Amino acid sequence: MKRVGKEFCENESGAVAVYAAVGMAVCLACAALALDIAHLVSVRRELAKAAEAGALSGARNLWPHDLTTAAGRLPNCANAETWARTTAAKNRVDGANLTTGEVSVEVGQWDYALNQFTPGHSANANAVRVTTARANIQMIFAPIFGVHSKNMTGAAIAVMDFAKGLGPGTPPIALNKDYANTDQVVYIGFNPDPEDNGGWFAKAPDSANDSTFKDYLNGGCPPLEVGDTINLQNGSDASVLHLMKDILDAHPDGWKVSLPVVDTSKFNHEDQISSFVPFLITKVKDTGDPKYVKGIVLPLGMAGSGMPGGGNQGALAPPKLVN
Repeated sequence: MKRVGKEFCENESGAVAVYAAVGMAVCLACAALALDIAHLVSVRRELAKAAEAGALSGARNLWPHDLTTAAGRLPNCANAETWARTTAAKNRVDGANLTTGEVSVEVGQWDYALNQFTPGHSANANAVRVTTARANIQMIFAPIFGVHSKNMTGAAIAVMDFAKGLGPGTPPIALNKDYANTDQVVYIGFNPDPEDNGGWFAKAPDSANDSTFKDYLNGGCPPLEVGDTINLQNGSDASVLHLMKDILDAHPDGWKVSLPVVDTSKFNHEDQISSFVPFLITKVKDTGDPKYVKGIVLPLGMAGSGMPGGGNQGALAPPKLVN
């Protein structure tokens, strides 16, 4: 019996089959869990997408689509909440649309310096936070390990604000406030200058000359903000106009820019920037007389890009996600 027992213990035939069976079970369990994890990742992505869509829609609808018809510059927080909730609820998560009860919306103020959102309806509201949720997401294979369902959420914050400043690439032209009216065609004359409706500018310590203006056009314009003092100047500066014409030639549909606005009719002194306005340059005449830049003032909601946080004046920057 001892000999038989010893031989039985030392016999390894069939061990591979046992190992293979155990390994297969482990592999199947891992594959099952991988399917559940992929399912959860997909649901999380759908929740995030719904939150982002809702936040962007809400931020856009803080302000009228045509600011020229608005009675004032105060954000419509209730309207933003409605649009954010409605838009988010149109998104499908895990095969079914979100309900309004699964969408939480807050309107508030985004602090650019602190990267911080503070909820609350106020005159300074510029952001919308949307949180989406879906409870009891059923697992497929995880119940084998005692996990039957999961609760998941998504969140996003979007901002839409008035441009506070501009940066590199800004044309060195400022516009008289009296001419910053939507759809107004403006001829900014340089030689001769019949109306003082616009002119060149430079920000101290830069000198107001053609070299500075060319640097600004080539991307060297310093950051500009509402309240900054700029040096205003008239004069033909044909070489600067020629460079602007070359840039315009690369924009067959017009060159859309944002220009600083000053509350003055005299372009031969220093003055403060009061706001910014979107402007479509359609023609630059750099030879003969008169020399001028022709363009049209665009609706305030059509600004291209800009640094945000401008105190409810000037051009609106497009809505964007910040978190």
